Amino acid sequence: MVAFLDTEFLTSQVKGGPPAKLVSVGFVVCGKDFEEVTRFHSYIYAEDKLHDRFQEMTGIEEEDLLSAPDYELVMEEVAEQLGGIKGLCMGTG
Repeated sequence: MVAFLDTEFLTSQVKGGPPAKLVSVGFVVCGKDFEEVTRFHSYIYAEDKLHDRFQEMTGIEEEDLLSAPDYELVMEEVAEQLGGIKGLCMGTG
């Protein structure tokens, strides 16, 4: 099995500004012959002002982030979903 991960980060438009913030995470897990096993996506709560270019490139609106769950809740859900998939090998590096 293999998982394809997609993330979106909100970055500062000012050099030396605040660190990047994860605002969207999603994945698709595929099995043999790349058939889809499961899919997940969630926005992550942020109350930061989104610059126009970010909204244009991602399609993410401020309302999406304001109504989204907190980071910790989203990461718990990601861990639960990926941890429950038999045969998925998760590693680093």
